Amino acid sequence: KGEGAHTKPYYITPMFWDKYATQEEDMASATATLIISLIGLCTCMACLVKVLSYITMNSNQAMLKKAARMDPYFAIIVGTCVTLFVQSSSITTSVLTPLAASDVITLDQMLPLTLGANIGTTATGILASLVSAKVEAVQIAICHLTFNILGIVIWFGLPIPMPDPKGKGVLCLKGYSYVWPVPFPYKKEDGTQLQMRDVPMICARKLGAYTRVWNTFPIYYTLFMFVVLPGVLFGISSLYEGKTAAVTLGIILTIALLMAIARGAWWVYKEDGFNKIHTYMQEKQSAIVFKKNLVGLTENLEGRIAELENEVSKLKGKKPTSAPIMIVGEDAK
Repeated sequence: KGEGAHTKPYYITPMFWDKYATQEEDMASATATLIISLIGLCTCMACLVKVLSYITMNSNQAMLKKAARMDPYFAIIVGTCVTLFVQSSSITTSVLTPLAASDVITLDQMLPLTLGANIGTTATGILASLVSAKVEAVQIAICHLTFNILGIVIWFGLPIPMPDPKGKGVLCLKGYSYVWPVPFPYKKEDGTQLQMRDVPMICARKLGAYTRVWNTFPIYYTLFMFVVLPGVLFGISSLYEGKTAAVTLGIILTIALLMAIARGAWWVYKEDGFNKIHTYMQEKQSAIVFKKNLVGLTENLEGRIAELENEVSKLKGKKPTSAPIMIVGEDAK
């Protein structure tokens, strides 16, 4: 155009973008986006697990098992690097789950990889905090990283090689293993010293055993650990930010919660709570199986009743009824 000609600025806006949208419309669009993203995430995770299961079953498992026999602290670094690349610890754990289910790697080999994934997932928060202009964002991201590292130091231990005749070896040192330097007051079933890293393994195996006893246990466990318990703790902590009455109520609820935890621990360890929980789960699973087979049992009973009516009619010399005889289950043989 010639000199001095007036040109209007041209903006490219998204298709569904509305400059004058209300807060309700923003919330509706955010909710729809969240639902779509969750569906996409779950779909991709399911496809990833299926593909990995197929690859695991049709590959050289001996090679995979040999690759998994790495130094545990090197495995933490590997888990961290993998999660840094994919920017999601969920993907890393989803990759490891079918490998553990297929007995390619053990739970002891999976633990350091998962711990490394927990460190790698903090990189997303750190990168997001660097974009923000607030110092608090960086502080929260560093707290997240520090919390995960300290948790690994406490529960997995420092990389300090200690002499161990039954040890698998540490790097190039035979007869050594990573042992918690502070003596633990308990021993395992094989007589070896119980380590801090054994505690989450014992809990994981016990939870896995509960899922075999009661099939719907994972649903209730997930709801309690990720919805109910965080909601209760968040509600109590929010009371401490209020006035004197709210703070007093928060203190009372905190004391009540601690007393409930102490009472629950006493019931579990001193009043045979584990066996009572196991019995309760067996009863719930039996009820589920009974309800599932109730239709088949009803049809089986109806078939037997019809058969008995026909037998009675034959004995009385009457014409048999035309009621259908339907026998399902083992009696059908």
